[in-house]
Amino acid sequence: MKSKKLIALTAIVALAFLPLNANAAPTVSDYENVYVIQNSEGEVKKVIAVDWLRVEGEGPFSILDPIDGGASPQILIGDATITHSDMGLTIQGQSSGVADVFYRTDLQKELPFSLKLNVLINGKAAKLSDLEQATGSVEIGVEFFNYYKQGDIYLPWLVNISVTLDGPSVKDVTVSSGNVNYVGSKAMATLMMQAVGEKTTATISYEAMKKSSPSLSISVVPTLMAIELPDMSNLKDMSKALEGIAKGIDGYSEALTKMANSVQTDLDLSSLENVTLLLDAYGQILSQMYQQLNPQQIAMLPKAAEGLIALEQPLQQTASALDQLGTLVSAYTELASQSLAINQQVSNALTMQPELPGKEQLLQLMGQQQLLLQAMTQGATLPTGFIPPLSTLKQSLTQLSQGSRQMAQALQQTASQMGMLKDLSNGLLAMRNTLGIMVNGGTVQGKQLPPIAQVSSQLKTGISTMQRELSQGMLDLKTALNTLVKGGTINGQTIPPMSELSKGLREISKGANQAYETFSSQSQNLDKAKELADSYNSFSGLPTGATGKVMFIIKIED
Repeated sequence: MKSKKLIALTAIVALAFLPLNANAAPTVSDYENVYVIQNSEGEVKKVIAVDWLRVEGEGPFSILDPIDGGASPQILIGDATITHSDMGLTIQGQSSGVADVFYRTDLQKELPFSLKLNVLINGKAAKLSDLEQATGSVEIGVEFFNYYKQGDIYLPWLVNISVTLDGPSVKDVTVSSGNVNYVGSKAMATLMMQAVGEKTTATISYEAMKKSSPSLSISVVPTLMAIELPDMSNLKDMSKALEGIAKGIDGYSEALTKMANSVQTDLDLSSLENVTLLLDAYGQILSQMYQQLNPQQIAMLPKAAEGLIALEQPLQQTASALDQLGTLVSAYTELASQSLAINQQVSNALTMQPELPGKEQLLQLMGQQQLLLQAMTQGATLPTGFIPPLSTLKQSLTQLSQGSRQMAQALQQTASQMGMLKDLSNGLLAMRNTLGIMVNGGTVQGKQLPPIAQVSSQLKTGISTMQRELSQGMLDLKTALNTLVKGGTINGQTIPPMSELSKGLREISKGANQAYETFSSQSQNLDKAKELADSYNSFSGLPTGATGKVMFIIKIED
């Protein structure tokens, strides 16, 4: 009797929240509460369906509720009669606008789900009834099995399990999904399970400090909670972007491989050694010229005009030799200028490689080479003094050549113009002094110049060092480029092959694309699941043309 009053009271409360519209066309609504009495193991003992039938319209009505497997029908509330036949239950009555009839039926029908409780008290299996005497750790595990499925889509169920506890008697109340509220002296743990697959599990746990009498209520409703799905279209864009980056790395790897293959580690700077040979020959010529210009003989020129004619041919030969030497100096000056430009291009290229191993050593080496080339093309100040550029040498040779020819021309006039021998003698002495500075070193315009032999020796040493260090630097560059492509260790850090990097990016791209496809598929499945939940509006049966809703209420009796 108590159970019947509770069912009727529940129905009356629910009725209070429904709209009334007596003027509307006759409609039928069937709100079905299915009460399931079972034990903790999920063994069903009894199933009772309580239907709230609302008829909106004027006049008598006769409604056939096609209940499957019903027995012992009984009117609970409402002025109506109920009869049972093979076709179901027939409810007859009179409506003066709105008629509400509550009736119950015992059902012999398999449920579309099953629910099992696993109770642990201090880690040991127990029954639900043992919770009244329990102290210590308590855990209630819930296993929900879904049997209703259309195609690949399971009917979504919202399982609500509420445990009311004596607040002062418990602590550390937690639920795996849901919330815990404290109302007055009560602790209310509400476990919410959205079951969308074949099996769903959840737990309620707490610490019982002293004995209490917890109460448990369970309801199951076919519905899918409203969720806002994120926009996952960016996964598709990210997949394409990652694939593009992978292709870029492949192209970069190919470019680095070509660059490494093009690096020459056995640099040949023999052409620069020709400059030292030129300087040696230049020094020998200048030394010979210096030695041939005897100051005593030059001093005798004004007194020995007759000897001037004999000097014309040597001077012409000297001028020719100086012209040839000047041509050779011009060629090597051009070679040095081109080498300086190449040096600048290589240095600029190295500067644009911020993470190139050995970069600083290469730049230092290229700087040393640049100094040597600048010394040849522009001149330079060394600790030993100022080294004039080859252009100065060219100018000097040109001047010497011109001076020799001028002296040769002067010799033709010496016979009649003996007064010019004095000036010629002075000019030769000045030229001899210049040659002496070039051969033996000295001061020019306040700058100390080293002997030409010393300059040649220093240049040979610099070229040898530059070739050795530049070859090692290019070898280091080639090794670093190959390491970047094939993997290895640089400065103590292990670098993976670029092929693995691009492969990893492609795997991530593939994963992002698969995640997008999976998400899209699951999103469509959720839509289908919602449609399935909206269409599941009765467990026992629904009158033709009626709207309906169904809810399962489970009571555990061990």
